[in-house]
Amino acid sequence: MINYKGQLFAHWSDLPIQHLSFSQLSDQFSIPIYWSHSKVILLEATYFHIMSALRRWRMAIPMSLTPELIDQQAAILNSALGDNPNCMYQLSLFREVRISSSAPHSELGWVLTQLDTFKPDQSQDNYEVSLYRDQFISADGLSNLPATNSHLRDIALVYAYENGFSDCFLLNTDKQLVETVFGTVFLQFNGEIHTPDLTSGCRHAVIRSAFIEWLQKEKELKVCEKPIVPFELQKADAIGILNPYKGMSSVTKYRKKTFDNKSMPMLFSDFWSGQS
Repeated sequence: MINYKGQLFAHWSDLPIQHLSFSQLSDQFSIPIYWSHSKVILLEATYFHIMSALRRWRMAIPMSLTPELIDQQAAILNSALGDNPNCMYQLSLFREVRISSSAPHSELGWVLTQLDTFKPDQSQDNYEVSLYRDQFISADGLSNLPATNSHLRDIALVYAYENGFSDCFLLNTDKQLVETVFGTVFLQFNGEIHTPDLTSGCRHAVIRSAFIEWLQKEKELKVCEKPIVPFELQKADAIGILNPYKGMSSVTKYRKKTFDNKSMPMLFSDFWSGQS
């Protein structure tokens, strides 16, 4: 079931063909919408995140795009799918028509679709991560948007698959840690948690910011958002990878060091239970 600008369609083929252009363009912004017990979780933060991203993409923002609209349209889709008390959707916003020199502006389109249920703890018995050094992320004003470095992450994922790894750490042009192919990196050191700051070029996710704030306020842990060099990875007590669509994974091996500490997924599960 697809919610296209307030209209429900059973299949993608049912949409008017001109409205499928978003799937063929890179000018697209997608964000997970977390639904629990008849409401959108982190709605206000999600809305401001969307508005910031659309402004950076220089997309036309209609006055009708409000937090109430997002909550209402998620409720409509949830009702059509059987009133699932806990689920996750993806909101994709895009230019309806490819921009050109004669028509640089386009009406904003959006679709809301259902995804798999969000599971906060994604611990695995084997989650070995490598360091990808073939290409580097350029940390600039658009690096924090998910689509900006999507091709580089795709190539790094192929590298990981070909070499038997679950994931890869990515570096920026200053050889500092940015993130992994799948998400935000959290390093735990004796009660402190370190994570690359946004200036490193990492993706800015709503759930990343909410989790950091929760760690500082509820757990009173010191969270350092700062530049991180790859050498620090082997000094960490635990490494967590936060994917906004799948939850928190715990790295089990990086190079010759193995990690038995899986405290990061437990911390994130504790955070998530307080949201839903």
